[in-house]
Amino acid sequence: MSAKLSDVLELAGDLLQQSGYCKGPLATNIEGSAVSIHSPRAINFCLWGAVCKAERVLEYDTRDGYRFLLGAMGCERDPIGFSESPETTSLQASFVLWKAAELARKEGR
Repeated sequence: MSAKLSDVLELAGDLLQQSGYCKGPLATNIEGSAVSIHSPRAINFCLWGAVCKAERVLEYDTRDGYRFLLGAMGCERDPIGFSESPETTSLQASFVLWKAAELARKEGR
């Protein structure tokens, strides 16, 4: 069975809870320095970095994933701005990703 967009978004939410959450770069290492999301040293991910990592793991191109993130947030905030906000926690970012996955699943994506 091939992956769907909802699988990628759900995995991204899970990834933030299983690894770690960062702000700024897409991924950081244990020292907090920016690294590629593909680096084996990447242990923390921002919201979009987690999506990119999940799409790589599941071999799925999420070109329209951003639309579902906007829908999950009610189009009230920019997902990247939300992710970078000092008040945003990893759990809140994961909830947005899980909600986006639910919206994609409802559309059969």
